[in-house]
Amino acid sequence: MISALFTQLTPDGTPFVRWDSCRKTAEAVSAGRLAGGALYPPVSQLRAVSRSIAVAVAREAARSGLADPDDRAEADVDAVMWWPA
Repeated sequence: MISALFTQLTPDGTPFVRWDSCRKTAEAVSAGRLAGGALYPPVSQLRAVSRSIAVAVAREAARSGLADPDDRAEADVDAVMWWPA
């Protein structure tokens, strides 16, 4: 069940695994936070980390043929991100 949330088939039938989201989250955790036992970046970085994950997944989806190729991944993500009032 959980794998279904993270895996989808590309047009050629190979699995598309959203490892980019895992990688980007891990990259956002500093060595100091890891040493202190933290597994996630601080909440104050949530927006920036979420954005980097969305851009990476969009680019991988385009590369895998699941989305139209688009050089505007960052601009597109920025355009749909929620901003508090």
